[in-house]
Parts: sequence; C-alpha cells; structure tokens
Amino acid sequence: MDSRLRRILSTLFGHGRRTPASGDRRRSAVDGKEQVRIPAGEFFYGKSKETRFLPEYWIDVMPVTQAEYHRFIQANPDHAVPYDSRDWTIRFNWDQEKRTPPRGREQHPVVLVNWSDVMAYAEWAGKRLPTDEEWEKAARGTDGREYPCGDREPTPE
Repeated sequence: MDSRLRRILSTLFGHGRRTPASGDRRRSAVDGKEQVRIPAGEFFYGKSKETRFLPEYWIDVMPVTQAEYHRFIQANPDHAVPYDSRDWTIRFNWDQEKRTPPRGREQHPVVLVNWSDVMAYAEWAGKRLPTDEEWEKAARGTDGREYPCGDREPTPE
C-alpha cells in the first residue's frame, strides 16, 4: 500500500492513530475489492452534527476501476458498456465491439455509468450502495470533522 493511501486510511478509520486492524479488512469474493469494516456506533452527521447511530457495515476502500467493471461486463454480456456520444467523452468511451475499456485507463475509476449500471454492478458483486449516513461516517469519521483529515481544508501535495 502506498504511503498516501495509508495516511488517508489512517485518518479516515484510525482517527489519525492507526489503519484498521487486519480483522477489519476483507476482500470481496466476487470482485476482489478490499473492504473495511465500519464498526457500529454513534457519529456526528451533517452540518448540524446531529448524533446518529449506525450498525456495523463494510465499505469498499477504493472506487471501482475500469478493469474491475470490465469483469462485470464480461460476466454480463447483455449489459451495455460505458459509452456516450458527446465530444468530451471520447477518451473515456469503451470499445463497443470488443467491450473493453479505453487503453491505458484500466486502473482509473469507471466513468460514463448511470444509476442503473451502478446498481447492476452492486447486485452482481453481492453488495449495495452505502446510504448517505454510511458514506458520511466512513468518509468523515465519528467525531464530526469537516474533512477526512480534520477541520481544515486539505492542501494539495
């Protein structure tokens, strides 16, 4: 794991102290993506920092890549590949005949997918999308920080 990802995970899940324990990680059996366990408990939600409780859940560490989405496309030959006819999308379009992602972008996050595509992928992978509350708890931690790294806006490296 690169140092930047380790630092981000440490901030998100260890509140600046540590990354999740090995028992707090797993690999999805279908798509192979790494997931972390978000423990049950309270957290501060929204701008008003309202106290909420969530049960334990698991969430993917990283976005779905073009290569990972390609495995879904291969397993679902009737599902359309990401493609859009607008000019700005040309470099992101998949080859519709070969059903492959754009060359050189295999490790980039998948784009040009809609809600139905995302739901189909999640169902195929045996997952579901996180709720707003789950996403916020995973991204901000339990202590109500404004950003994953604290209350100050992150600065580019």
